[in-house]
Amino acid sequence: MSREPLSAAIATGSAFRRDDEPPPVIQRLGWKYHHIGIPTKAPREGEKYIAQYKMYVSGFSRSPFGYEWMRFEPDCPLSAIIQTLPHVAFEVADIDAALEGLEVLSPPGVPSEGVRSAMVMHNGAPVELIEFKRGPLGGRAGKAAAVAIDRDVARFDRWAESYDRSVVQRYFFVPIHRRLLALIAEKGTTAPPATVIDVGCGTGRLLRRASLLWPEAELIGVDPAERMVSETVRLGTKARIELGTAEALPFGDQCADLVMSSMSFHHWADQGRGIREIYRVLRPGGLFCLADHSFPLAMLTREKVRSRSQIRALVSAAGFTGIAQKNAGLPFLPITLARK
Repeated sequence: MSREPLSAAIATGSAFRRDDEPPPVIQRLGWKYHHIGIPTKAPREGEKYIAQYKMYVSGFSRSPFGYEWMRFEPDCPLSAIIQTLPHVAFEVADIDAALEGLEVLSPPGVPSEGVRSAMVMHNGAPVELIEFKRGPLGGRAGKAAAVAIDRDVARFDRWAESYDRSVVQRYFFVPIHRRLLALIAEKGTTAPPATVIDVGCGTGRLLRRASLLWPEAELIGVDPAERMVSETVRLGTKARIELGTAEALPFGDQCADLVMSSMSFHHWADQGRGIREIYRVLRPGGLFCLADHSFPLAMLTREKVRSRSQIRALVSAAGFTGIAQKNAGLPFLPITLARK
């Protein structure tokens, strides 16, 4: 894609576009059509919640034409123009260069991992610009890792509808959740947390149990599997649910009192980066509670299992202190507690 600013493309191009010509931003700048965003007030199936913008989006992943429905909460911070007018979105190579000379409605933000987006105005119409950071690991190994991650997410998407009814949930995950929350209540918090985030929330079972323990808390779940997120909403989980990964949490700095993660750590692409992200979003004095298995044979299935000492080292390297580890009923199921 060209890094030429839009103003230059218009100035050096024809003042008129023929019927059979693509728009100048495509023809001259190499921008790529991505989607059309349509505001709506009606809840729709498969909505994904974007917390920092207080809005829901749906439809994009299944639309053959690339439309995306947008539903906004009353206190959404975005411009009223964005909330009321449809917009067209283009993928650009360099969003900062593309914004040069344009009227910016919403500055570049990070709605999800590897994505930067901004909204501009042109002749009274809103336009979204999107920049993707592809292949962060690089090379063949990076591509192989990306494929493995995609397969992992796809596997959980296939499980979504039956996942919460599995006997594994009842006899394995539920006891872990009970132990995790009991340890937090016993050793972690002197006062109920105001904001709680569950990283790798799956279908929201841990969040639903946490809502009984802290009924006044703001509960937020994050998971990379779109259908798991949809199932969490369908099950009536009283929480805000985000589509995202541990490595790029879609939240601002120091916004949470407690971050939990149960049995998802061995799926994270970059565990060290994920823990650093958790440190970033926790308020000073905030608590991180991680439950994950350390069963060595799981390495045969390419799971990123870590020993107790390896988990402790990663947590310490991120800046956490007061690290303690307890069993979740079995020796190979450690729960790690640490404070920012």
